[in-house]
Order: sequence, then C-alpha cells, then structure tokens
Amino acid sequence: GTRNVLTRSGRWVTPQLVALIDDRSRRCCHAQWYLDESAQTLTHGSTQAFQKCALPRRLMGDGGSAMKAAEFREGLSDLGIEWSPTLAYSPEQNAKCEVRRARGWQLPRPHEPRLGSARRCCSA
Repeated sequence: GTRNVLTRSGRWVTPQLVALIDDRSRRCCHAQWYLDESAQTLTHGSTQAFQKCALPRRLMGDGGSAMKAAEFREGLSDLGIEWSPTLAYSPEQNAKCEVRRARGWQLPRPHEPRLGSARRCCSA
C-alpha cells in the first residue's frame, strides 16, 4: 500500500520510489524515495545509478510523464543510451519489477565488485 509522510512544512505527501535495475543480473543499481515524479528527480536517480554501475546501452521504463520529458530523453541520447519504453498492459515486462518489489529491494553494497562491462550494467 501507500504510506504518506509528513514534510517539514507540515504537508502530507506520498513518496515515489525511483529504482534502476540491471536487467541481466537483477541487481538494483540505485533506489531512492522522492516527493514528486518529475524529470528532475528521474534524472537525479538515473545519474546516481550510472555512477554506481556505469552507463547502460538501453534504458527501459513505463513511459510515465517524467520519462517522456524532452530534457530526459535528450540527455539519454547525448550519453548514447537508447530509450526503450515497456509495452502498455504487458505483465511479462512489468513482472520483473513486481517480483523485485515483493522480495524487497537489495541495494548494492559499496564493497561488492561491479558486474559486467561499463556499457552493460543497468541495461536490458
């Protein structure tokens, strides 16, 4: 379910989780809670994942408004990352995230070696 949190200003909000998962190893490169769903927060979460796991070849997502934002898509293109939205109403593509969420998020530990080549991590 959802859980609201109280901000410093006294406003109740529902936080949103941004998580980037390596499709090959099923490793969570980065996960972070944000108070909004914007291109800025998606960009921040993505850059955190890229710094931990290197640049991917392709980035897949559900095609939400933040992922459709021109500045986010142009940034991916500038980095040489292919954008690949998941198919609408496609449980086989969305199931990976649902299974991961059910098991609980396992963030990478700083002392663990990084998997794959610099262009393979966090890609499909």
